[in-house]
Amino acid sequence: MDNPFEALAEQLTSPAKAKIRAAEKRAAMKPTAQEQESINKRRQFRMYRRWKRGQIKEFKERNPQIFAELRFVLRRLTLDNAEFLLQFSRFHSNQIRSHTDRAIALGIMGTAIARLRIRNGLPPFDDSLPSEEPTVFELIRDELDCFSVPKDKSWD
Repeated sequence: MDNPFEALAEQLTSPAKAKIRAAEKRAAMKPTAQEQESINKRRQFRMYRRWKRGQIKEFKERNPQIFAELRFVLRRLTLDNAEFLLQFSRFHSNQIRSHTDRAIALGIMGTAIARLRIRNGLPPFDDSLPSEEPTVFELIRDELDCFSVPKDKSWD
């Protein structure tokens, strides 16, 4: 053997050779641009879900009583008693001071309403037209008023 690299390759142990083969195989199996985009979107969605769970956890820690009552109302929510959710938001709108907490509470309620509608064979979102009565979600959103900054306060 004239080539010293070939002589070294002969001396490699089988685990080392397996690692080299695995690295070569991974390099050959590089995902296409479309597959990479899909991988990136799934990763980003997982990160968003983790962040969202963290937001809800922080809301629960800051407002344990309100969170418990909200879960109680949402577990008993049906299409016929959605007014209870509106009464809940009216009662607690003054107790939830932070705009961030109001937005989180609104998101929890909106998700629950959308899931309820899907379970009952309805489209998840059905906002009213200008000439129609507002939906329960629209009334709750207006009640919580989490998307405007009070004149005497700034954002959290």
